[in-house]
Amino acid sequence: MPNCKNRFYLVRRFCILLSGILCSCVQQVSQSDVINIPVRVEKTDEAFIEAAGEIDAVVIDESKCLLGSEIGFYPLGSDFLFVDKKNHRISRFSSNGLFLNEIGHRGNGPSEYSYILNVQVHNDTVIVFSLPDKILRYSAEGECIGTKNNMHLGLSSLFDKDGLMVTYYGYTGADSHRIAAYHEGKECLRCLPLKNKVMSLDLGNDLFYGYDDAYYLLDSYVPSIYRWREGALSEYLAFDLGKYAIKDDFFEFKDPFKSAEYLMSSDYSLIYRYICDSDHQLVQINIHPKEKNSFVLYGLSEDGFWRWFTLPEGADDPVSGPFRFYKDGCLYCLLGPEHANAFFTAYASKINNSEILNNIKNSDAHIVAKIRF
Repeated sequence: MPNCKNRFYLVRRFCILLSGILCSCVQQVSQSDVINIPVRVEKTDEAFIEAAGEIDAVVIDESKCLLGSEIGFYPLGSDFLFVDKKNHRISRFSSNGLFLNEIGHRGNGPSEYSYILNVQVHNDTVIVFSLPDKILRYSAEGECIGTKNNMHLGLSSLFDKDGLMVTYYGYTGADSHRIAAYHEGKECLRCLPLKNKVMSLDLGNDLFYGYDDAYYLLDSYVPSIYRWREGALSEYLAFDLGKYAIKDDFFEFKDPFKSAEYLMSSDYSLIYRYICDSDHQLVQINIHPKEKNSFVLYGLSEDGFWRWFTLPEGADDPVSGPFRFYKDGCLYCLLGPEHANAFFTAYASKINNSEILNNIKNSDAHIVAKIRF
């Protein structure tokens, strides 16, 4: 049986790669297994602290490497990887917050990146997609182990387990579709056609989230989560947002500025973040009422049951925005120094390692919160 399984995997891999070599095709996105999620779009007084269980907190020691204000945060083996796009710096820290090394440097040399589009962690390798048209691979210790020019980078890219490069171009990319896949630089698949002239949104967050053998995609104006797996894209989750779902009229404009003006004068919503593991899902949806203040809606799912909560009026829940990833059944958050006091006040009773509370309260550094449920 193991030999049969291996042969099946090799045949499937060969078919995927062969399709990329022979031709490029337009794929219809599968909707057969989409899960429809009704959303309770209203403000509630239920706070995230009520859903959170025990918390371990780690103060990041920035004495040797300062982190900026808008940081990407990823697991790298048992360590932490921080990506500071604004300052063009990628840093590795230990799980107890100590600086270990930088990953590459900014520059125009063969092993340097000039502008970070996005970063992917694959096993213990850090893949940096950089403008202009460059892909670099680094070991966890920061050594450059490969570099390649590539003209098919968009807003965000990744490599799947079969070696296909998947690129999301957004709504104003050079490609005729929002998603394209490439094998060895040759296009082998396109899907999600462009919808006339609307502006692509850069919310400053990660568009792809990887778990197991799948990657989950946020697509700006669409209230759905797409899943890339086994060389194909499918609609995975569809959130029913009622009147806050963006209307089809938005896509009928021929001028991106007119479409943006139409959107801002309407009730609308944008999915800002989606992360998951085998048992948990978390989605952050920004709700924009036409005649009221905007607010953020959080959906938390455990074993398929969804709970919805918002922040009370005027409240500041320090962990409700900085969600980053699930690992080993825990939710990891990255808190900026400005949230330290609020974190100490709101979550002191739930923090296991209470001996570092004074360090948290008086620290000017970032804090990693590991939350159990």
